[in-house]
Amino acid sequence: AALAKALGKSTAEVKAALEKEHAAKEADIAAKLAKQLGISEAKVKAALDKVGGPGKGGPMGGRRAGLDALAKELGVSTTKLHDALHAIRPDRGDHHRGDRDAAVAKALGVTEAELEKAEEAARKAFDPAAERAAMAKELAAKLGIDEAKVKDALGSMPFGGPGGPGGRGRHDRMGPGGPPPGP
Repeated sequence: AALAKALGKSTAEVKAALEKEHAAKEADIAAKLAKQLGISEAKVKAALDKVGGPGKGGPMGGRRAGLDALAKELGVSTTKLHDALHAIRPDRGDHHRGDRDAAVAKALGVTEAELEKAEEAARKAFDPAAERAAMAKELAAKLGIDEAKVKDALGSMPFGGPGGPGGRGRHDRMGPGGPPPGP
């Protein structure tokens, strides 16, 4: 919401742009993996949809069982799949983020500089305590239980609840709930 506000866009527009970029990334991974394995892209897409893949708790998340299941679904050895995934793995540097930012900025009709400025504003506006409180309130409403019970339950977790100390939180760069401000 903070990113959308900083860009003068609706949350739905920002979410749609991020989802579009994510879908394009998944399609690119499927195409590269198919080429690397020498099988059809349709077969790879079907296997990823069935077993899971990037962003779906599948093998790109490092789970051995997911890798084995995907290899079986594709009809290749786990070793061959591992080697293919390693071969197509993007560099972890700024280049990958630059590609992502360019795609998201284009989808939103803003420049990369405007997107970067809005992301910085969203990071500065991020309030983890307010985010946890809002999440607890929403969760309590959806579950039909007292908000205090949800807050107590989340607070008793070793990571302090989603987005709390040591927690993973949401990392979709949409402002509150996204990554905490940097140093």
